[in-house]
Amino acid sequence: MTTEFDKLGVWQLLFDTTYAPGGAAVASEATVGWNSSFTGEPFTAEEMTEWVERTVERIRALAPPQTPRTGLRGRAPRATAP
Repeated sequence: MTTEFDKLGVWQLLFDTTYAPGGAAVASEATVGWNSSFTGEPFTAEEMTEWVERTVERIRALAPPQTPRTGLRGRAPRATAP
């Protein structure tokens, strides 16, 4: 039987191997961990840039009183800042 503690350990390992120094993350891009549900392959920087730009356009079109938190580890908030 899997305990909550076991699940936490799995998530911690995933985070550490993805975002820790020397892990898979590239400091200049916040695209690590974003994979296609069709191919399982990581999205290219160009695909992610286009996705962020289209998302920012939709957010700006709504004219929010402040920038929403999106959970993209800093990429979209920089892009949506005035």
